[in-house]
Amino acid sequence: MYYQRPEGVSVHDGFPNAATDGALQPLDLHQLLIKNPISTFFVRAGDDILVVDRSLAPKPTDQIVWSYDGTLHASALAQMPTDAEMWGIITARIRQLRWQT
Repeated sequence: MYYQRPEGVSVHDGFPNAATDGALQPLDLHQLLIKNPISTFFVRAGDDILVVDRSLAPKPTDQIVWSYDGTLHASALAQMPTDAEMWGIITARIRQLRWQT
């Protein structure tokens, strides 16, 4: 609540309502997680959604998606079999903790 003091100075009492804060902007996951929209894909892996960028060059510590015998797999770059083909770099992982019912 806001009270007016006799001098005309506002005094705040309590917590502000976040819904009335005009500076808050909605989160845009595309803006936050995707740098190369044309080469970025979402891949479901169990309960996770992987954000995979196919345009990036791999670094030794990257988590990647690789293809082997027509199926996609996810692991660290060092764990990819030598006869597998790298499909893309995992840039983010979205984990759904609870399904809405």
